[in-house]
Amino acid sequence: MFVNSDSYKPIYMQISDYLKEEISSERIKPGEKIPSETELMREYQVSRNTAQKAIEELVRNDLVERIQGKGSFVKTQKVVFKMQKMTSFSEEMRNKGLIPSSKIIFLGIKKAGVNVSKKLQLNEDDLVYCIERVRYGGQIAMAYQTSYLPQKIVPGLEKKIFEDTSLFTVLENSYSLRLYRQEQTIKPVIANARLMKLLDVRNNIPLLHLEGTAFLEGNTPIEYKEIFYNADAYEFTLHSIR
Repeated sequence: MFVNSDSYKPIYMQISDYLKEEISSERIKPGEKIPSETELMREYQVSRNTAQKAIEELVRNDLVERIQGKGSFVKTQKVVFKMQKMTSFSEEMRNKGLIPSSKIIFLGIKKAGVNVSKKLQLNEDDLVYCIERVRYGGQIAMAYQTSYLPQKIVPGLEKKIFEDTSLFTVLENSYSLRLYRQEQTIKPVIANARLMKLLDVRNNIPLLHLEGTAFLEGNTPIEYKEIFYNADAYEFTLHSIR
């Protein structure tokens, strides 16, 4: 890159714009480190103040984050999850131009127990499918999800769930079930050691914890789920009118 000292645009902005282009074209990818102040000073023959302002401009535009003692890194751009419509994770990823996939951590049958039985209106000894998955958008671990479904409503579900499977699609196409509505609550939590490893996130980063139940027509509960979203990659929006 050539820095033009005669340009109307300040030098720090020229450097910042160049780095923005490198980020938008993914020549510098999400999670990768951008040049340090010292490297910018050396490459463009500018002062530390100019190099610092160039990086601060990227931080201000939410493209880069500083990590104390390590440097400045390209941020993962967040997926905006609109809560007005009942959509699956896979549908949301495709709507954002990302390829959805999953890593199955556990898939099996358990007794419902106290909490799940209440959510799914079952007896505690009733059997449920438990599906634990890490959900990906492209190469990024977006969420860790655990779903519970009544075994008596979806027999043989374990034969239909694969790493690229949308659960909603299976319910609708393989079992001819009509999804009707869902109730969800969201709150912030701090990632524990297991979630940090599964989602590949930093120590003590906040996550968004969603707990919800999906219902069929007739208000029959079909899925109780807990999802821990990577807050660096996700945000939720809710549109309200009066």
